[in-house]
Amino acid sequence: MSVRDRVRWAVGQIPGWALLLFGLSSVLLLLIRVAADFPRLGEAGYPDSYILYDTEHFRRTGVIHRDPATPPYPPAQYSPLVYVLLSVPGRILETANPFLGPRVVILLAFAACVVATASIARALIPVRGAGAWGLLLASTIGTMPQWVLQLRGDFPGAAFGLLSVRLLLANGRWAALLAGVAAGLAFQFKITFLAALVAGGLWLLALRRWRDLVQFAVAGLLFALGPYLYFQLREPQTLARILSLNSIVRDYRGMVLLALLSAREPVCLLALAALPLVRWRGRSRWWLLFLFAAVSLAVALVTVVQAGGNSNYFFEGLFALTPLAVLGALRLAGGRWCRGPVGLLGAALLVWFFVVPRLESARWLLATSPGHRLAERRPIEMLRLALPGHRVLSTVPRVSILTDEPVITDPFAMAYMQRLGKFDTGPLLRRVRRQDFEAVVTLAASGDYRGVPTVPPDLLAAIAEAYQPFCAPGPSFVVHLPRGAAASSAVGARLMELGCARGPAIDTTRALPGP
Repeated sequence: MSVRDRVRWAVGQIPGWALLLFGLSSVLLLLIRVAADFPRLGEAGYPDSYILYDTEHFRRTGVIHRDPATPPYPPAQYSPLVYVLLSVPGRILETANPFLGPRVVILLAFAACVVATASIARALIPVRGAGAWGLLLASTIGTMPQWVLQLRGDFPGAAFGLLSVRLLLANGRWAALLAGVAAGLAFQFKITFLAALVAGGLWLLALRRWRDLVQFAVAGLLFALGPYLYFQLREPQTLARILSLNSIVRDYRGMVLLALLSAREPVCLLALAALPLVRWRGRSRWWLLFLFAAVSLAVALVTVVQAGGNSNYFFEGLFALTPLAVLGALRLAGGRWCRGPVGLLGAALLVWFFVVPRLESARWLLATSPGHRLAERRPIEMLRLALPGHRVLSTVPRVSILTDEPVITDPFAMAYMQRLGKFDTGPLLRRVRRQDFEAVVTLAASGDYRGVPTVPPDLLAAIAEAYQPFCAPGPSFVVHLPRGAAASSAVGARLMELGCARGPAIDTTRALPGP
């Protein structure tokens, strides 16, 4: 091989090495994020405390969906299996930090999604390295690191949906039956997880695999509807709470922004570029994956119109696109695309716009995480010592679950339901104006998310009318005491003993990011 040929070969390898560097930097950021967030006393994301409270309530009482007319507001709104699954660690071992066990469950569910995605890629692309690239690319989706410890049903549901697809690709004797079970269980974690049921049914119908179709459909419907029916008979509030958002606050601008955020992920770009490489003729197994991704992304696009939606709605669809992205990555790593100046430019853009920001984020997390954990721990510990034994109202979910009788566990959901006319804050406002509470804890700043206030504005106004800022346990929280009675407050005295910082009145109208 001449020197010129060697140089040309080396240049052709640069895009593949840039893609590998992107994958490794993404995995590094993911690991650092998990290490930084796992031991936190506070939430890994909003509203973890709300879900944790109902999970612990179910573990203690066996009841998931509480009476919506009694505090804390609002009662559980997610599917029953979310609370059942998250309660398992607490039944085995109780920890000082109640978030740790449920976080392990969600982290394992995320890992299951990554492994299932890699297995699908290996089944569809029978070449060396397909599984490894699947593991790597499934870990590079930039919107996921901040979600891998948040207490949601997205990763468990997506894991079962991906498992259903993988089982159908296996073509074993019981594959269709087990795939139907997995597809039904995906629906148990979120009623929008329909992609596996729809895609699997349509694919088997197109292939005229009648026996497999019957097995898949019967198992899928049984496991999709059976548990909901069981919980409905056990707790008559179940379906009413899950379907409480049958009317929504619409935010089309937010929908577009979130869709674009997902569309700019490298797995989407690689998947799009790899489409011409796939043989779509005949009974291609790629059609199953395509149907699964298309249904999942379509459902996400429709449902994320509601103002409470976030990027997690697209996770299942992004995992579904990853095997197709693996095909593109293999072509890129092999030097089959983007030769010469085009390849060098693509590699430079990949490094500049994706690798460098991820490495910078990793460096920032390593430098700031110890200080952030310490700054978070001190105010939570202070309030944990000061608030029990007193009547306390908190608009901060993490602080609410520290009190003896939480009143609000998700103020954003309360504001959302109020906007829809489904929640009356009147009784609570009257209690605030009567100064029924010995103390009120709020965030130092309030704002909105996708046009919906993070706390009902009339509640904040009532608090400002009847209470006055007293001290700040930390930079994020403010403790308010009743006007005219702050000097004799037992809560105030205890906070002073613990070193709660006094200061000028705090601006509670400053904007703060929403959930």
